[in-house]
Amino acid sequence: MSLTTTTIPEGIISGGPEWCLKSLLAFNSPWPNDAGPYIYNECAISTRNTSPSEFQTICCDGDIIDPDTSLYRVRPFPLNVTNLICCRKGGQLLPGGISAPQTNDKRCYPSEIPTPLASLAATNTKNAQIYILSYESALAGTADWTRRHEPTCLWVQTTHPDVTGRMVEVEVPVASITTLPPITTGVGGWVVTSTSERATSDSGVTGTGSPAAEKTGTSGAVRMNVGTISWGAVLGLGLVMAGQLV
Repeated sequence: MSLTTTTIPEGIISGGPEWCLKSLLAFNSPWPNDAGPYIYNECAISTRNTSPSEFQTICCDGDIIDPDTSLYRVRPFPLNVTNLICCRKGGQLLPGGISAPQTNDKRCYPSEIPTPLASLAATNTKNAQIYILSYESALAGTADWTRRHEPTCLWVQTTHPDVTGRMVEVEVPVASITTLPPITTGVGGWVVTSTSERATSDSGVTGTGSPAAEKTGTSGAVRMNVGTISWGAVLGLGLVMAGQLV
């Protein structure tokens, strides 16, 4: 396994530093199963006088959890980045059919692989891509179901004075990312032409250490988007965090 050295923030973030946990694609972006160009989330917000270059990101092919506390609650609250876990879905055969909903947001599903987010630090918003999820067929003799899914990412304002002194050097697996072929047929069956153009948006769920969290939206064609939290290193199915992409 090839390794690379990088720096990541450690410990608890509270007070002034900004941070976000949300999906890679913005609220007004096309669905992962539809053709692009896609619109990508950012944590930087002009009204807060922050820019994208101030943030370090880590992306995951699953959800991000903290096994000690719920991350699905009203912000602001301290974020322990050292404690974060990526519940990896990429590259796994997930159960199909109807299953009981997850009632404990501090643990991964049995079919997911709990992985420390820090070990996935080689995958970020610059190289993370849409990946494939595979669900086991609920009917005998029928093929498993696959669909495209987007990574979830963590943004941390590492240029903030409260964070710069707590950056640590780590050695992690090199990101191994596979780019899925472009979609040529839209959801409605029409022929489309994809483009690699990359646009950004600040839509999604934003959290900060001190100010109240914001949820912002942008105009345009919108889609349902649950900003699940994830920190990883090789997203599966298009990007497999710190592992192998499909």
